[in-house]
Amino acid sequence: MEVIPDIFICSFLFHSTFYVKGSNLNWTCQSNKEAIILKTYENLEALGSERLEIIYQDKDLVVVNKPAGLLVHKSDMDRHETRFALQMTREQIGQWVFPVHRLDKPTSGLLVFALNRNAAREISFQFQKNQVKKAYLAVVRGYLQGTGIIDHGLKNIKKGKFENRVTHGSSQPAHKNGYPQCNTACEQSPDGKGYQGDSMVEPSCPKQSAVTDYAGLATVELPVCVDRYPTARYSLVALYPGTGRRHQLRRHMKHLSHPIVGDTIYGKSCHNDFFKNKFHCKGLLLCAVNICFSHPVTGTKINLWAMPDKRFQLALTHLGWEDAVVNFKESLSFSII
Repeated sequence: MEVIPDIFICSFLFHSTFYVKGSNLNWTCQSNKEAIILKTYENLEALGSERLEIIYQDKDLVVVNKPAGLLVHKSDMDRHETRFALQMTREQIGQWVFPVHRLDKPTSGLLVFALNRNAAREISFQFQKNQVKKAYLAVVRGYLQGTGIIDHGLKNIKKGKFENRVTHGSSQPAHKNGYPQCNTACEQSPDGKGYQGDSMVEPSCPKQSAVTDYAGLATVELPVCVDRYPTARYSLVALYPGTGRRHQLRRHMKHLSHPIVGDTIYGKSCHNDFFKNKFHCKGLLLCAVNICFSHPVTGTKINLWAMPDKRFQLALTHLGWEDAVVNFKESLSFSII
């Protein structure tokens, strides 16, 4: 193996491919352990266009903008995946990273990694105590206006792969939080088939408390028949999870009969297909745009913002909601790094 000067330590898994001065070289580790190779930082080109956007970094933390469709780390539920945010961040900055929370694979946005064990322990404690404040942007079906609190317990989700589609009973849960009545289209499809994902919960497990605050930011009515009605209505909403249950925001939006567009588990395929075909926007329209927490070492408030990805922004442009996002960011009462 060629010795490369001006060393830069970069760890990668065996059977990896990397680049040195534009040459594509293959290197195979002879053991099943991770290999450590020496490289110059300026020649670290293996990531190429796969590099993640780094929103914040110091000696204790790094925060990246995770794209939709990328797993945080390896998962038995997606064994075929070979790209992970943890590994990509590690290779990009050239040091070990420690996961302290997670984002669903189809969710984009701010993802925090610690760079040492002490920082990981402290920031994980903040997440466990719900001391980390997060805000998401989502495009949902129907008109969801005003503000409200969703206090609706959720059962654990079964381990294993998700079902693609299930059917269930007739009516959807009624609104319970006292917010204004929303005009919502297609509460259930005419064939009696409702939303996906109901068979994933553990029936014998009790519900865990789950709370989400929401605020309607913008609405639109499109003169096109997507499901049963002659027009289609959508809303841009801000979501603030008060707890961290799995798929909480997606399940809470389904509970209100305002599923998030692009959700293949809890949403409706007709609306997902409409956005994919009309706006060339495929995937879940849910993005973690803001996170606020105390620095695990210095105690300084860290308050970060990340714009939705190009796919999400394309949908916002088509729906005329660009100014609504700008106004939402400006309305936050704290300064953003």
